Amino acid sequence: IGTGVPINFATEHFHPPTPVSIPINGFGNGHRIRIVGVPTENAHRFWVNLNTPTDTAFHFNPRFDEKCVVRN
Repeated sequence: IGTGVPINFATEHFHPPTPVSIPINGFGNGHRIRIVGVPTENAHRFWVNLNTPTDTAFHFNPRFDEKCVVRN
């Protein structure tokens, strides 16, 4: 944008079925992930997990029924 900041939209996924597992190869410092979603009207909770082959690197779990957000 403007003076040459690169933008790459090569890994966008629109309306994938749920649950979904999308490999993110080569993710590291300086990279970002954008997740956009709208829960159903009667949803009690949802979660997003970013996993390595042996661990959960990030866990995000809004719980509407408990009025809290659980994350690691």
